[in-house]
Parts: sequence; structure tokens; C-alpha cells
Amino acid sequence: MNFLEAVELNKNNSSNEDISCSFFMSGLSVPLELYIKGYFSTKGFNATLHTIPFNSLHQHVISLNKVETNSIFLIFPWDLLPEINWRSGFATFKRRDINNLNIQLINNLKKFNNAILFYIPALFPPIFQKNSDNVKLSEMLKNAMLELGSKVIDPKFFSLSNYLNIGCPIGNSELSIISEIIVDGFMTQYFFKEKKVLVTDFDGVLWSGVVGDDGIDGIYYDQSVKGYIHYIYQTYLKNLKDRGVLICGVSRNSDNVAKIPFEQGDMVLSTDDFVSILASYNSKSEQLKLLSEKLNLNLDSFVFIDDSMFEIKEVSSKFKQVECLKFPNSTDNFSEFIIELSSLFDQKNLTDEDKKRTELYKKMASSLVPRDTSESNLYNFLLSMEMKLLVKNRTNSNYDRALQLINKTNQFNMNGVRQTYDSISSIITSGGSIYTASLYDVSGGHGEILACLIDHNGIIKSFVMSCRVFQRKAEYVFVGWLYKHLNIKGFDYQSTDRNNVFKHFISKDIFINNSSIIFNNKTIDIMIKKYEKLIDLSFES
Repeated sequence: MNFLEAVELNKNNSSNEDISCSFFMSGLSVPLELYIKGYFSTKGFNATLHTIPFNSLHQHVISLNKVETNSIFLIFPWDLLPEINWRSGFATFKRRDINNLNIQLINNLKKFNNAILFYIPALFPPIFQKNSDNVKLSEMLKNAMLELGSKVIDPKFFSLSNYLNIGCPIGNSELSIISEIIVDGFMTQYFFKEKKVLVTDFDGVLWSGVVGDDGIDGIYYDQSVKGYIHYIYQTYLKNLKDRGVLICGVSRNSDNVAKIPFEQGDMVLSTDDFVSILASYNSKSEQLKLLSEKLNLNLDSFVFIDDSMFEIKEVSSKFKQVECLKFPNSTDNFSEFIIELSSLFDQKNLTDEDKKRTELYKKMASSLVPRDTSESNLYNFLLSMEMKLLVKNRTNSNYDRALQLINKTNQFNMNGVRQTYDSISSIITSGGSIYTASLYDVSGGHGEILACLIDHNGIIKSFVMSCRVFQRKAEYVFVGWLYKHLNIKGFDYQSTDRNNVFKHFISKDIFINNSSIIFNNKTIDIMIKKYEKLIDLSFES
């Protein structure tokens, strides 16, 4: 849309559907008003736009006790911290500790739950000598707006020359695009039927790492580099809970392992923030179904967050009505993730009942306890994943990854025995062997996920698999390969307080559980036929 088209649209707008909204921006808003009203016209609305005088944003925010649902804020960094405004003498900036900056506007904006917020992380003057401090300040301001539920707009829309010359912070060539973004965001929130339940995975989402394997000291959820996005995510969930969104947790874990970070760590979230925490080895779709039944809420009100595309596809293939989002594995696209998530839970009217919703549903779900039911029928889904398992003989090659898996894995670990480079070398020198297996599917490769150490007598001394691939049936396919191709005499099994997953595995009737776990020849052939079609296994010597 160009200027003349915007003029024409406003002039000839014959819509009988009126809409009124307030537009708050600190700079000159006049150039934007024409385009915003023009885009409302294309949506079939005759818009009345209420604006504020030039550079009066702070005064209006401080003076208002509340704003209407149809209020739009376009925020820039200097709105949050006036000392960095290009137009107001930033040289007077006091060298304060960056972590202790008092951002008055953010505190005032917190009372406007109904407002529609847009934030442009525009370039501000380099007030710190270290560029890293300027970058840190920029990220701090952006994350503060994200926590408020703001939508973040590309900083390229900011024009310094326009801002200095005429007071409008938006470039002339960008007026049309940013107006369309604002109107689309407004329409989405104004007419959107919000979701009610957010179901989040734990490992790799609430914290980095796998608590069952890495332990409490090996996971991160603080403001360090490794834990930062998880810290921000937890903060955002806390905000959603306070706004009445029902937060539920699902984890492919035992209940006691899943709750370790809550009991032993110092996280933003506590178990009290969750309506329910459901930890089991059932499929994620089965866990969501159980939550839906116990909460008496339709699955179309659910949003599911997981860091694994396998889990995302498993749920979405079973329940298309569930909104599924993949948790990002880095900071690169984290902002976009939070923005998309925010759009799903925008609430126009927050009531006292909304705020009490978590406690009300906790009572309803009091009977919801973690439980393992019969194995879910995932056969057709697993077939669609087109999985491939590549087994490699690492006996005469680099087995660093095998050593790492053996010493890091706790849940699917045959005996919990830790190996060293020397102990593995000793077994191999005496005629033993070591194998790894890598898993691939339609979503890509998962790396080496399984390791198996066998001594010269055919006794398996170590057998581990990463919990990232639970329920893929890779362990069964690999064991079938061992049975068919190697002269295995048994498993050097030991029970530990952390290897319940492996205990469950050997309890199947493909094994005979005595002093040494050995194959049950009567039933293992049935197992091989059952699972060999799911995964195409190949061997590399």
C-alpha cells in the first residue's frame, strides 16, 4: 500500500462496521495513522484511531489506571529508558550498573494486561564503552518486553534520520509494512479464541540437559549462557499462570526423577505453579489425552511444547487440534518462539476467576497421578517416521562417544557401571568388542544414541541408550540384531536406584531373568518380526 492508495481507501471506505482503538507511541504518529486506518479498511472496518500528543507516552501510561482491550502500544528502547533517547541528550546518562537499571515504564505497563504491545528493539546510542554491555542492555530490554507478552518487530523499521528530522521513528518506506503488522496483530488478538492449557515437556525445555542422566548439577535453568532461554521460558510460564493459563507438565520419566529440579534446585517455577505434572513412560499423546479427560477440557484448548520433533509429530499426528510448538535449541530463534507462543494466549479481559483458575483445576485434577498403562499402539506412527538404525563396530576405531554414553546415561543403563578408557581397552584387548548405533528418521539424524560393550565370553558388560529416543523401539531392534548375529551368552545386569527404564525393558518375555539375563529363544523371534519392520537396520564394520 502506498500513500495515495491509503488516502483513497480512507476516503472511499463505505463499511458499516465501526471499530475504535487507541494508539500509543512516543514519537510523531501522524504518518502512521493514515496507513493504519487504511489497513483496517481492507479488513472491512471503518476505524476511529485515538492518538496521544507528541512525546507524551510516559505521562499517559503513568496517569492511566487501566486501558481498554483495543489499546495499541508501539514501544522503543528509549521509552523504557529515557536516558538513551537520540533526541534528549543521552550524554547525561549516568554510569549505573546495567543489571540494576530501573525501568519505570515496564513496571507501569504490567498493569495493562489487556493492551496489545509491539516492541521495536531499535539501535540506541552506544552509551557504554564496551559494546558487549550495549548488546546486553538491548537484550535485557527486549526480554523485559517479551515477558510482558509484547510482539517484537524487526529493528530495520526504525529510521534515525526520520526520528531526528521530523520526530517519526518509522522510515517512510516502512510505514505501510509496519501498519499492516500492527493491524494484523490487533485483529488476531481482538477476535482470537485463546487457548487455556499449556503442556510443557521438562528435559531440554524447562532446563538444558536430561536430569535423569546429567543429575541436578548437570542441568541449567539460570541466567547463565547454557540456561538463559530456559530461565526466560520459565519466567514467561509463571506470567501465563498468573494470568489464568493452566500450566501442566509431561515428562518421559519416573515421577521422582522428573521432580528432582523442583525439589533440589532453585528454579523460577515450583510444582505449585502446575495444575498437574504427569511423568510416565507412556507416549506424549497418551499423556495429553489423560490430562484432557481429567481436566474435562477439549484438546483444541491445548498447546504442547517439546524440544523433540519426534514428540511434536507424534502428538500432532494423533491430535491435529492440539497446537504444537517446538522449543528452540538456541537463542537464535527464541524471540520468534516466545512471540508465537504469546499470540496463542493473549487474553482481552482478565478476571479474578481467571487468576484463581489454576487452584480450581488443581482440585478437579486431584485424582490425576502418574501411571503407566499398557504400551501405546504407536506402530503406524513409528512406521511413518521411516527410521533407520546404523550399527557400527567401534572395536578398532574411536569409541569416545560410546564411553560418554556409558558414563552419562542412568535410566536405560544395564548396570550403572562406569567405564574408563583403560577398562574398555582392557576388555577389547582380551577379545571383547564395542558397538554403537545411530538413529535417523524423517526429521534428520539423532547421532549415536546407543552403546554396547561385550567381553570375550559373550557377556554384555555395558548396554546403554539415550532417553532422547525412548519409545522408538530401537533397543528391541538392536537386541534382535545381537541375537541373530553375535554369540551373546547373557547380560551383566545389576539393579540401581535410577535404571527403572531398563528394568522395564528386561521384564519383557524376550528375556529369562535369572542370575544372568539371557534370551528367551521361544519368544525373541516373535519380537524380531514385530519390530524389524519399524526400523531399517544396517551394519558398518
